[in-house]
Amino acid sequence: MNDNGNNPEQLQVIVVGQNRPRLTKILSLIKELEDSPENMPQQPQQQQACHTKVSHEYLPCLAALDSYQNDETGESITYLSQLVTLDGSPMTKYLDDPNVRQSLKLVLMVGYEWKHPTVDQQNHIQSYFSANQLTDIIVQCASPNQEFESLQEEMQHFKHLSDEEKEGQQFQQTLGPWKMARFVVDSVQAWKREQKQGDVATKHGELEAGATQPSSENEGHSDDVVPATAPTIQQQEQTSKQQHTLRIDPTQTIFACRMCRTPLLDENHLAEGHQQNLHTFKRSHSTTTANRHNNKTPCQSLFCDETVLDWLSDPDGTNDVEGRLRCYKCSHKLGHWNWSGAQCSCGTWVVPAIQIPVSKVDAIVPRDERTAVTAIPVVMPRVFS
Repeated sequence: MNDNGNNPEQLQVIVVGQNRPRLTKILSLIKELEDSPENMPQQPQQQQACHTKVSHEYLPCLAALDSYQNDETGESITYLSQLVTLDGSPMTKYLDDPNVRQSLKLVLMVGYEWKHPTVDQQNHIQSYFSANQLTDIIVQCASPNQEFESLQEEMQHFKHLSDEEKEGQQFQQTLGPWKMARFVVDSVQAWKREQKQGDVATKHGELEAGATQPSSENEGHSDDVVPATAPTIQQQEQTSKQQHTLRIDPTQTIFACRMCRTPLLDENHLAEGHQQNLHTFKRSHSTTTANRHNNKTPCQSLFCDETVLDWLSDPDGTNDVEGRLRCYKCSHKLGHWNWSGAQCSCGTWVVPAIQIPVSKVDAIVPRDERTAVTAIPVVMPRVFS
């Protein structure tokens, strides 16, 4: 690692697609997402100084899959026939560069061309890099939403959406190229978050090891030394969070992390009193009075009660007034909380505001209600009358 905290480390991320125009579109949306204020890093300065900065760079490439028939079994065997850069150059353009090889950690498969089951294509990509002596690379593929069996089925659904519904994906980011861009951005953030936690855990382990070494003054007084096996504060907090998740009611609609699919909360954890009104202050999305009366303005966020802060608040946060919400399992950023409140897209001002955009979670409907669920994957908070 870099000893100088002012010099950022470089993370190389290969983004693999099978369709050049679609991959180019996804790359442009990735830039748009990363330039948005929501994805800007907001660590306190004293925390930034404690961690190595990691910048990242995307290396787009195109994969071509082919197949042949096994003469003995008649089975169709798929294989990776080609992996090239966007300009058609071979991947050796990257892989022969020692700087790229050292910093290449992630390969993200995007687009709707990957066939079901996608794990087969993941293995092809993984084998390609293993053959080039790159064995510690993580290969991930975008997965279909829960209501679809495959990416192809999800793509067909997206194609039949109206123009207005497709434009709405700019905010929901659950389908189409916006979903793929969000998958890439979230995967990179999750990787960086995991690396940061690893650095902190290593440092914490070193401090613990130093604390358990008896000094010459304390030799023979083992009772004064904290045992190395004693649970740390972080372990105790994690155990507490896991206990909280056991209280999720399976008979209610459950909201799960879109990144790791871990259940986070259910309908019982949504804030009461969140209903549309006719406040005259500025709204982020203009709506007509008729639409507001008819309750047609979609809420783009879930607003939760205060109990979810016990397991979703950012453990690194130091501010008692506001902070971030993160998945307790994968540390994926979920949203924000603010005791002063915030305005929902429907016009309601919610105090306190513990806000999770619907694009960050998947709704898991109880089994006995699934037949009535619409195929459109829009997660809506409960509306109270």
